[in-house]
Amino acid sequence: MKTTPELITGALSNGVRYIIQENHTTPAAALSLYVPGGSLFENREDQGISLLCQRMILKSSKKNKWETILEELEFFGARLLPVSGKDISGIQLCVLSRYFAEGVKVMAECVLEPGFRPSEIKQEKKNLLVEVEKRHDDLVGRASDICDELIFTGHPYRFPLMGTEDTIAGLSRENLEEQHKGLYRPARVVIAVCGDIRPGLVHDILEEYFGKFSSSGRALNPSRRDLHLHKRPCEKIERRKKRQASICLGLTVPEIGPGDYYAFSVLKQVLSGMGSRLFINIRDRLGLAYMVHGIYLPHKESGSFKVVIGTSQEHVDKAREAVLREFAMLREKKVSKKELMRAKRYILGLHEIQTQTNQSRSSLFAFNETVGLGAGFSAEFPHRIKKITADDVMESACKYLDLSGYSIALILPMS
Repeated sequence: MKTTPELITGALSNGVRYIIQENHTTPAAALSLYVPGGSLFENREDQGISLLCQRMILKSSKKNKWETILEELEFFGARLLPVSGKDISGIQLCVLSRYFAEGVKVMAECVLEPGFRPSEIKQEKKNLLVEVEKRHDDLVGRASDICDELIFTGHPYRFPLMGTEDTIAGLSRENLEEQHKGLYRPARVVIAVCGDIRPGLVHDILEEYFGKFSSSGRALNPSRRDLHLHKRPCEKIERRKKRQASICLGLTVPEIGPGDYYAFSVLKQVLSGMGSRLFINIRDRLGLAYMVHGIYLPHKESGSFKVVIGTSQEHVDKAREAVLREFAMLREKKVSKKELMRAKRYILGLHEIQTQTNQSRSSLFAFNETVGLGAGFSAEFPHRIKKITADDVMESACKYLDLSGYSIALILPMS
């Protein structure tokens, strides 16, 4: 067992890694169990299988139906949540600390021996198809998904987390069982626990319920990854029977990790937010949009920055030009001291808020360890953000705000 500032790390007898952080402010605890997975491990034919698999893990076990599992969780005041992203898959547990052992027992039953009952799979696929349809009907969500397809051409990050109607319909019980066995293997599992519970007791409980399982079946490996960087603008248009238009302009930007990640985080905040350049100049001053914001999504192997705009058809071209002008200005002139301070203050405040709960911290530790950054990676985040200068922001803008190689998705009215 090795101790680092505030974190205790170790491994169970079968190789499962764990991270523990004590927090005795409230009588509660959270556990995040993550494995490398998500979109990175999906193919064109099985998009959405990661999300469906995580949801099915919590539907039943080989021993008990969902009603029995739910009754146990409610008795202990606990809840289990499925997690699926671009790089990870997993399950979270939130429970009162005095019932931690009971909660872990129920969790282990679901994670290690899921039922994958045909009737439950059929129902969950119906639920997922409804969500896919809603996402497709949402102009902003649909534009964002199309933009991902363009940004990450050749890479599994282009796949939507929920999959498509065709891929979901084609997923079988056998597919889900193979996915589960391929992902949940001791050497791949990371468990992070935060809360009002002693590390020694946590180790013993984890060893009892997760220290004895072993691998079975074929290990699941990441899909083929061949990221194509565009040398000229890449555009795709969809028409809808709507009055409004949606624009999503996106770029390939830094992945999460040491290096450009910190400077681009500040750059993103200069562009996005209520007091940002995009909001003030495009929405307030020019009146070209009723909604505009930027989204930075850093993943393990690459990241995306997307500017999402809600506007009318007659303003589409002007709005696109306005965004590119903002990019050009950041490449040509350093941000002001006031802008830099505002951006960094917001980032640091948000980071502090987002790391207040046991659930958010356990998730952060587990994610960082799972993707290879190390559990304590985020401890450096505030310090690194504070050190970012206006020169760093300008350098990041020149490197990543490519005025010729961007991707753009347009959802326009039929006429």
